[in-house]
Amino acid sequence: MPEPDAYGTQQPIALLKLLVTNQGFYDRDKDLKWRRICDANYVAAMGTPRGGRKSVDARFLSHFSVFHATPPEETTLNTIYSTILHNCVQPGFNEEITQALSPVTQATLNVYSFLQQKLRPTPVKFHCIFSLRDLSRVCCGLCRASPHRFTTLAQFVRLWRHEVLRVFVDRLSTNGDRRLVQSKIQSEIEKLVPESKDAVLRDPVLFGEYKSAVEQSEIRYYEEIVDLEEAKGIFTEIQIQRPHQSNLVLFDDALNHLSRLHRIITTEGGHALCVGVSGSGKKVLIKMAAFAAECEVFQISLTRNYSENDFKEEIKTLYLRLVQENKKIVFLLSDDDVIDEGFLDVVNSMLVAADMRSLFSEEEREEISTGLQHEMTQAGLEFSNESVWRYFAQKASRNLHVALSMSPVGDTLRRRCQNFPGLVTNTTIDWFFPWPQQALYEVAKTLLLSHDLNILSDYYDAIIDHMVHVHLSVEGYTQEFVEKWRRINFVTPKHFLDYLTNYRRLLSEKTASKDALCERYVKGVEKLENAATQIKELNEKLVIQRAAVTTKTEACEALLASIAQNQALANEKQAQAMQKAKEMEAQSKEIELEKSAAESALAEALPALDQARSALNELDKADVTEIRSFVKPPRPVQVVSECICVFRGFTETSWKTAKGMMADTNFLQSLQAMDVDAISPKQFTAVKEYLERSKITMDQMQSISRAGSGLLRFVHAVLGYYTVLKDVRPKREMVAKLEKTFHQNERDLDRIKRELEKIEEDLKRVNEEYASAKLERQNLQEETTVMERRLTAADRLTGGLGSETVRWKEAAETLRLERHHLLGDCVVSAAFLSYSGPFSWGLRNRMIKDDWLADIGRREVPHSEAFRLEHLLANDVTVAAWNAAGLPKDELSIQNGLLTTCGSRFSLFIDPQQQALKWIKRMEENNGLRVATFSDSDFLKHLELAIKFG
Repeated sequence: MPEPDAYGTQQPIALLKLLVTNQGFYDRDKDLKWRRICDANYVAAMGTPRGGRKSVDARFLSHFSVFHATPPEETTLNTIYSTILHNCVQPGFNEEITQALSPVTQATLNVYSFLQQKLRPTPVKFHCIFSLRDLSRVCCGLCRASPHRFTTLAQFVRLWRHEVLRVFVDRLSTNGDRRLVQSKIQSEIEKLVPESKDAVLRDPVLFGEYKSAVEQSEIRYYEEIVDLEEAKGIFTEIQIQRPHQSNLVLFDDALNHLSRLHRIITTEGGHALCVGVSGSGKKVLIKMAAFAAECEVFQISLTRNYSENDFKEEIKTLYLRLVQENKKIVFLLSDDDVIDEGFLDVVNSMLVAADMRSLFSEEEREEISTGLQHEMTQAGLEFSNESVWRYFAQKASRNLHVALSMSPVGDTLRRRCQNFPGLVTNTTIDWFFPWPQQALYEVAKTLLLSHDLNILSDYYDAIIDHMVHVHLSVEGYTQEFVEKWRRINFVTPKHFLDYLTNYRRLLSEKTASKDALCERYVKGVEKLENAATQIKELNEKLVIQRAAVTTKTEACEALLASIAQNQALANEKQAQAMQKAKEMEAQSKEIELEKSAAESALAEALPALDQARSALNELDKADVTEIRSFVKPPRPVQVVSECICVFRGFTETSWKTAKGMMADTNFLQSLQAMDVDAISPKQFTAVKEYLERSKITMDQMQSISRAGSGLLRFVHAVLGYYTVLKDVRPKREMVAKLEKTFHQNERDLDRIKRELEKIEEDLKRVNEEYASAKLERQNLQEETTVMERRLTAADRLTGGLGSETVRWKEAAETLRLERHHLLGDCVVSAAFLSYSGPFSWGLRNRMIKDDWLADIGRREVPHSEAFRLEHLLANDVTVAAWNAAGLPKDELSIQNGLLTTCGSRFSLFIDPQQQALKWIKRMEENNGLRVATFSDSDFLKHLELAIKFG
């Protein structure tokens, strides 16, 4: 029933009272026009006001004829449900089971009556509402039995025990109520199968279809799972097949929840209400069970300004997939998703009515009807407006499973279940209680094994046992905190997971830090030891290096002396070459002068000779033949002919010889080509005297013979030329001698140049050798200098740090011991960060010093004797900076600073004196800290910017 407001008015009931009394209501338009409802009768139904349900206004009830619907008699219920069981179970089962169906039905009714009497709903136990739906659920579970899997009565009664436990006991939230009902169930079992009661009462009791799912059998048998180990193996294989594997630890409690959730999801119309504190693993187990049942998981996607209309749109999408795509879907809704209570109104309708046509517009309804028409026709169903939506609701109900994940903390769950009773009456409740010790151990073991923490195997079990002890001890401190300070603190599995995460993180970080610092000391010691070795090696190398420098210096000096010697020789040869060149230049000038004078003299005689030779060109063979034809030639002709014989070098000078000479066809050409310079002085004198004796003139010769005159002219020209040549020949001889001397000097100069080139090449080679040797000497000298500098530095280092070697070795050994102690120090520090924040100073000290450190010591886990949190989680510099920023120096404030800076969660300060606020402002003032409140108009804007850009 609706909650009364501050004035005691139930506003929805008041609106209904207005409608029933006045047959109408006001329109919500601006004009508030009255809307009258005609020809309408009203029928209402409600539950009995108890268990938190509010009574309805008596003035409203006065307008109705009230009838109280009493529950059916037990005999009637027995007849109904035994008939159902006989119809479902009888075919194929043995007679022992079929005869026990009526007693089993009666046992179910006995348990149901017991619950009605002993566990009535109260404001605290608002969920203890048992109805005929629960009897139907038990009956439905029994109907899932098959004769292939249930062959004995004990097996069938064990199935009955499982179903009543799931339907009735799982709804109960206290151990006392559970034990009470379980004792009643045990008594009924003793009546049904007294001889097999031990087998039936054996725990755990697990039934499901997931074994067939792993075997990929076409027929899914609802059968017993022998024990939790078998269930773990099955769900482990299922988990491996998941496309996105989660780090799910399958401890016993999780397996029980998985089996229950799988049973709910595989039941037609089965819906689950998972109740447990945050971090219990509700959602991950729902998703795992849905995957095992081959169902998809549907969740809403919250966005900014997400409203009830957005939620309804997503529900419409869900229903279209359920019906049009025929998908089996688990709709997962957590209490974090319920940002508007109107969401639960829609969910309540999904659970109770299943007819969600009000979500769709007229156009959408028409489209859905058109889409289902062919499907309904093929199924042989009547097609009408009502039948379409009836078929739509039935198909959606077959495929839909709602899984609600709610927290029992506070009054929210009770209020929601009272306002929306379908959340309780139409769901199977699964309470997620605090993890038992075995669950904590399995989770710790799995998560610590999955990370390389270098935990020594000798302490592995002890550390896990201690972590379980810490978590369980905090539950006791929480109860004491409530009793003493009246402050409520919740310890959830999420805290334990944070504890494990913090331990892994701290151990990894601190181990790496200690290893790095230890390595620095070890490397420092190694460097000092290496330095001593290197000093010895450097001294040995330095001796060799200095000897090499000396040797190379001597080689350079020898090369330098060779360079000086070769340079002197080159200079000498250069001087000789220059002197020889000067002499040759003077000789060249003298030769040119003498040659020029001789040539000038010859040039005067040459024209007459050339003219005489040209005159020979005017003669031809006939002219020569004419002369040769003389038997007794004229005296002038004979004289000229004999003169030519003399010039030609004939020993006999007679006309006969002359005729023979002229008989040569090339006589004229031979005269023209005659080497006049080769005529000897004897020939010249003989011809000249012969002509002078003959006293032959040119005129005389021309009158005698034309050819003779040409020959005479030639002879005169040769005599004239030779006369000049006689004077020129000494000059020519001098020129030839000078040229011979010049050529000799030229050859000497070439020889000197070749010698000079060879000397220069040798000099260049020696210079290069010297430069190379000098560079090598310089490099050797530089290397020697570097070695001397290094040796000096090494001597200074070993001299200055020689005493540090012992201290560094001791520091490295201390760090190794501290690293070993990190196993215990980090586990206590992680517990402090995960659990101690809400507690007072006194309880913190008791937890850390009297309990946790003492337990670490008892379990012989390595830890520091003088353990202090601030030594591990911070350092003196950091704490001093906190104090300078305004944090008090007491240990409680230091611990709060550690929780703020080292914790894995955001901090929530209870700060009545605003010490923390001032401290944070001063610590973050250089980081652009911005302080905002919800009342700021631009709060969301600055929050978005902070999330985006930091």
